[in-house]
Amino acid sequence: IDYGEITDDDDCYEDNKRRIKKDNITTPKRRKLSKAFSDLVSILQSVLFEDFNSSFTKQRCEQICTFSENAALRLVTSDAEDFVSYNKRFLSRVLPGTWRVDSSNLNPQDFFNVGCQLVAMNYQTAGKFMDVYFGRFLSNGSCGYILKPPYLRDDNSSYGNGNNGTSSIA
Repeated sequence: IDYGEITDDDDCYEDNKRRIKKDNITTPKRRKLSKAFSDLVSILQSVLFEDFNSSFTKQRCEQICTFSENAALRLVTSDAEDFVSYNKRFLSRVLPGTWRVDSSNLNPQDFFNVGCQLVAMNYQTAGKFMDVYFGRFLSNGSCGYILKPPYLRDDNSSYGNGNNGTSSIA
């Protein structure tokens, strides 16, 4: 097994390195880690979304695309059927808009309806959209996992025609 080292603050390594040098602070404690275990931590590779056609031909199942709230909303309103088809095959993550400086929340149902698997929320802000978010996972014994509806699982089922559970929350 290969071993490497990591610091407690590895994400901020360069900043800490400068601070340590400037303030004459001793280096952070290092730990031995198994490379094999470390490699398991990130099983998804983040890739840029170009368009649906490129994704269907190039993207692999272990790759995930992150969408800004605005980009995802554009796809929901203009290409919902393609977005559903995309989410049947690949993982997608939606992040709140950077304009949400007040930490307000987006309506997660808009993205769940087209099959987005990960919708990031501002947990520090309670409200109806957090209630929708948490309520979504109360079914199935509150285990946190729910079965997607048929239009998000089956190739023979289509989005629309009353199948999409359109949200009326405003």
